[in-house]
Order: sequence, then structure tokens, then C-alpha cells
Amino acid sequence: MVKFLFDANAFITPFNIYYHPEIAPGFWSKLKNYFERGNFYTIKKVYEEILEKEDWLSNWMKELPFQKILDSENDVKVMEKYGELSDFLLQEYENEEEVEAFLESADGYLIAHAMADKEVVIVTFEKYSNSPTTPNIPAVCQKLNFNFSIALQRNYELIWEIRDTNHLSSCKCITLFEAMYLAGFRI
Repeated sequence: MVKFLFDANAFITPFNIYYHPEIAPGFWSKLKNYFERGNFYTIKKVYEEILEKEDWLSNWMKELPFQKILDSENDVKVMEKYGELSDFLLQEYENEEEVEAFLESADGYLIAHAMADKEVVIVTFEKYSNSPTTPNIPAVCQKLNFNFSIALQRNYELIWEIRDTNHLSSCKCITLFEAMYLAGFRI
């Protein structure tokens, strides 16, 4: 079964832009329900990043089931892939400091989970950028030959026209809206 693994911006962007809890409390109730009963997950680094800011979103995060917050650093297979990813990125990108920042953030661990588990699909709002110096999740997925959604490739252009379930089900990196579509999450 697919595990949708949420990046921090898959929480922060809806909170700040699309589904603020004052106007869309049902979104947050339903999202929490998918974490409790469905196949939505995140990682400890994302959890900790969101808890750094004391606000409504951090309080909401504290209510997620602990078993849906994966501990990357205590997963031998993930850490093995993390090491491989580190070596790969240092060869692929020109700026070592940018690579190290990427690896130290949740992003490197999310990619390592996707490398370690064929069922993991990263859910992000990051925009694709093919910078030779600065890695980002969609670009790294491309360099690793992981499929990633057309919406990410086009920076969200025509997102609702691109609902090819066959294409999406082969992707290792998709948008929140695409994860909602695939999981049957409707508001």
C-alpha cells in the first residue's frame, strides 16, 4: 500500500494560503483523520520543524498519531540510503554548502525514505528548479530517475487538467492536491 509522506510545506502552504483553519476547519479534521486511519505519514524532522513555531498548526501536529511520524534516524535502511544520497548529491551539485543544507533539512530524509521503500510517495509543494547549485525535492527525484508529477514539473500549471491516475500512481513525488485525489480525500 502506498505511503504518502508529507513534507513540511505540504502542511504550511495549506495553512498559510489555501485552507486556513478559520475558513476551512473541515480540511484539517479530514487530514487528521487520514493520518489516523489512512496512509498519510510524515517524518520526525518535519514534525520538529513545524513545532518550532508555536501556532495553531504546531498544536494540530501534536495531535497526530505518533506511529504516523517516522523516525528516519533510527531506521537502518533509510540511513543507508541517506548515505548513498549524500554521495550522489555531492557529485551532482556544484555548491557543497547547499547540498549539506538540503541533507540536514527534512528534504534529504524524505528522499532517503523514498529510496528505501518503494511504497513511499513524497507529498510536497516545492517548485521544480533545475539549479546546478541548489537541490530541491522535485529536481533530486528527477536526477534519481524517480517519476514526479507533471504538476510539479510545470510548477502547478494546469494542475486540475492533469489527473492521469496511471501517471500519478507511478510517481514518487506529487503535490498535496494529487495525493488528495489519489487517496479519495474530498472536502
